[in-house]
Amino acid sequence: MNVYFKENIGIQTAQGHDLNYFVVISIGNNFETGTNTATINFYLFEGDAKEGKPANAQRTCEWVPMLTDTDAIRQNLFSLDSIETTSQDVITLKNPSIV
Repeated sequence: MNVYFKENIGIQTAQGHDLNYFVVISIGNNFETGTNTATINFYLFEGDAKEGKPANAQRTCEWVPMLTDTDAIRQNLFSLDSIETTSQDVITLKNPSIV
């Protein structure tokens, strides 16, 4: 799985540190709701993300339009200016860098 970097995602630790590294651990679609879904782990440190250590935070996103190709879903997720998670956090994953 790729590790991505993006500043100012909108997710922080309880101490207020930005979680700028993330891994998309699952991506797909929900045919019942007609949406795409992605579950994302967020990390404070690049090394933790690369080693697959427990994430500092995890969020799930659901959005439309529903696409069926995994690469197209990922590209669509990374093209959105912002997206609301199922826990009502508003995050931005637009144009991340692969590390």
